[in-house]
Amino acid sequence: MMSESRSIFELVSSAGRDSGFDRAGIAAVPAPGTPEDYEELRNFGPWVEGGRAGEMEYLKRRDEAGLLLRSSLRVAMPWARSVIVCATNYNCGAARSIDRADPETRKRVLKELREQALAEQPLPASIQRL
Repeated sequence: MMSESRSIFELVSSAGRDSGFDRAGIAAVPAPGTPEDYEELRNFGPWVEGGRAGEMEYLKRRDEAGLLLRSSLRVAMPWARSVIVCATNYNCGAARSIDRADPETRKRVLKELREQALAEQPLPASIQRL
């Protein structure tokens, strides 16, 4: 299992670099009810309510129960067990925030990641159509 996990990590890391990110990896989603699960909920709501989301309306969207969708991964995607995280260093000598990988590279990388993920664990039907 360890070698499989490592190969998935290497695939994600490599795909992230190929797409122009400085770093990419896999992070576990906190288990329901743990302190980590509630940490985002405690901070995000007051941040949005305090007007800090500005004109970013997508941050203000709510689910049917009235919870902010972006307040926690468990609200938006309760079935998720792990996530792929990509990061770019904006504190560099030249502006890179607008640099993008070419469309064919992005398409290839996303396809490879999706195929690898589906080979490991089928996604719920609601996500497969994305």
